[in-house]
Amino acid sequence: MAYFDGPDDGGGEFGGAGVPGGESVLRLVRVLREAGWDPAAGRVSAVAVDPEDAAHVLVGAGNGGVWGSWDRGESWRACTGSASALAVGALAFDPGRPGTVYCGTGEGDCWFFLGAGVLASADGGATWSVRCSDPFVGQGFYQLLVDPRDSGRLLAATTGGMYTSDDSGSTWVRRRSECTWSMALGREEILAASSDGVWQSDYAAGTFRRIRLQGAPSRFTRLAVATAPSDPAIAYAWGTGEPFDTDGNPTAYLWRRARNAWSAQQLPPGVRTAQSWYDWFLAVAPDNANQIYAGAINVHRGDRRGSGWTWMEIGAEPEGGPVDQHAIAFEPGAPGIVYIGCDGGLFRSSDRGRSWSRRGMGISAPTSC
Repeated sequence: MAYFDGPDDGGGEFGGAGVPGGESVLRLVRVLREAGWDPAAGRVSAVAVDPEDAAHVLVGAGNGGVWGSWDRGESWRACTGSASALAVGALAFDPGRPGTVYCGTGEGDCWFFLGAGVLASADGGATWSVRCSDPFVGQGFYQLLVDPRDSGRLLAATTGGMYTSDDSGSTWVRRRSECTWSMALGREEILAASSDGVWQSDYAAGTFRRIRLQGAPSRFTRLAVATAPSDPAIAYAWGTGEPFDTDGNPTAYLWRRARNAWSAQQLPPGVRTAQSWYDWFLAVAPDNANQIYAGAINVHRGDRRGSGWTWMEIGAEPEGGPVDQHAIAFEPGAPGIVYIGCDGGLFRSSDRGRSWSRRGMGISAPTSC
């Protein structure tokens, strides 16, 4: 049984002298594999669920292309075997145009330099074409968003900054030049989590202003932001940065916005931040503004009651759940069903993370879509 395909040591399409930095990449991959860690095989970097068909799930492998399932992850097909790039950093369905999907190539967490632009599909991810190359060649994606009010409007968070498009991804304008890991769309705002903090703009993505966060470092190692789908006035920021402990691990931070004011919140007990540059996410439950999922090496679910939090560690692979977190998605219409993409592949929970089933780890003879 094979994991999601990743690069091999033989050069191939994404290694060797034909790709800038390819020789160094292959040497790095060999060293990592000898140490027992593979940066591509089995690792899911992006997850998206079809808003029109909850059984239809797409995942992006770190350097293994896009895979599609039409039975909630029981079986899979390889969808981008002939694409110009197989390093996937982000996937997004267009909620206003059923069947339209976008893929950001170049994975921000590792394979950013293999970025070749944005791919688009009009048939739910079965076939793909290049929507644009510039300005994303050599950049890695962390997130893509499609504006639910305007299908032509896309937002991208990348290693090269935050971008917007008003023509379905054909052309882009850079709005922030700092590395941007995460974005959130509110009713009349855009929030961007960048290396220099959380920034807010009006809906038109005009001038961004920095949000003042209590006790925040001047620079972040990693930062994510999310608004509550059930109440966009509620937002959260989850990050790491200075000071570093004696082992070089950054400090974790969590803030919550309510009544237009941001305040520091209780952290998940025992959260591990050593790999926050690599594995990190944040999401708010679709039906509960007081329930969040904070991804790090493990997943921590927080439930706010009054002014305090109850935390549950829900992701630890030895106990049957995901580890080294990269992406999260919810099944439309079923907020208790959660998908998480991690170093171990794809996991699905039907009870808000209390128990998990592994999905997609049986890909041994991929077929084209």
